Amino acid sequence: MTHKQRLLTALNHEEPDRVPICAWYTPEMERQMLRHLGVDSADTETYKSAGGPLPILMEHDFLISWMGPCTGFYARPDRQYTDEWGIGWEWFEHPSGGAFTEMVHHPLADIRDPAEFTMPDFSREDRYFGVRKLLDEYGEEYGIMAGCACTLLELAWYLRGLENVLSDLVGNKDFAHAYLDKLMGWIETAGRKFAQLGVDIIWIGDDVGTQNRMLISPETFREFLKPRYARLFAEWKAICPGVKVAFHTDGYVYPILADLVEIGLDILNPVQPKSMDPARVKKDFG
Repeated sequence: MTHKQRLLTALNHEEPDRVPICAWYTPEMERQMLRHLGVDSADTETYKSAGGPLPILMEHDFLISWMGPCTGFYARPDRQYTDEWGIGWEWFEHPSGGAFTEMVHHPLADIRDPAEFTMPDFSREDRYFGVRKLLDEYGEEYGIMAGCACTLLELAWYLRGLENVLSDLVGNKDFAHAYLDKLMGWIETAGRKFAQLGVDIIWIGDDVGTQNRMLISPETFREFLKPRYARLFAEWKAICPGVKVAFHTDGYVYPILADLVEIGLDILNPVQPKSMDPARVKKDFG
């Protein structure tokens, strides 16, 4: 099988010649692996619009073009920097070696009206150069995924602060609905474009689980997130009936799995064995 055939066979609930593979690395680990393999390249895949050479060398079965809020994580080498959303980031050294970025400024912490801020423009054609490159060069051989992680709830708190957003969902619901509707604009535009371009998978993500319980209640998920995801999934599949939809959410999210299946989700990531029993998830949802 080609890499693409292997991936699509598995996603269609049929048996491929082997399990499809994709692994992600921090940029520094990716560069170390490239050096180990004798490749002189500074190109990395993680949170970039067009991936570097490592996924090809590692026999991955799909390649990812990253878009949106998640691309702020390793955006610049500066000790402190601000991404296009106005989110402030800082690099921190890990005691055992390596470095990582954390958010240190939430630009909408004090906002009272969602109309007060301007969203980045995701209708710009130059944003889609990377995914076009992957589709043109590798689309026949490999699955192509559009990665739009940190989509809605995570973007909301990246901009406003986690405590503020969790409080909004309970005590300031009119604001929360208006705020999330405003944030929907970027993923509606980007997802529509990805579907039109013919990617194999559109990948969104919002962490709503902790290690052994949900971060928000299932009822809150159903009020604020489920109908918005449903609208996105339906539109993308209407544009491109063959597109698969993937959703990333860490930890224990068993109470909402049936909701995600109901609105057309094809792929759940991850299934963490210490949080959810993979055998039970397979038995109940196939």
